[in-house]
Amino acid sequence: QIAVLREGNESQELAFLRKETDELRETLTSIKVDKQTIEVKLKLELDRYKNVEHQLAATNLELAMAKSERDDFQDQIKELEEEMNAQRSLNINMKEKMQEISQQL
Repeated sequence: QIAVLREGNESQELAFLRKETDELRETLTSIKVDKQTIEVKLKLELDRYKNVEHQLAATNLELAMAKSERDDFQDQIKELEEEMNAQRSLNINMKEKMQEISQQL
């Protein structure tokens, strides 16, 4: 009778251990799936970050080019202003000389 009880206890213990092992396998599988999901999400997020980083670099390059173009325009405007001032001075001098000549006549 004791041997039968021991066998019954051992088979119950074995069934319990099998059930726990199955549960642990399910948990491990679930963890692996979660890990893969997280890895995929992280890769997508990293790709998105790299894309934004490239867009930012392109925007910075465009900004630098626009600033350079603006500086070029400002230089051209200064040159034109200097030319206009020189032309005004020349016109004033010509007017004065014309007045002198007309007064001498």
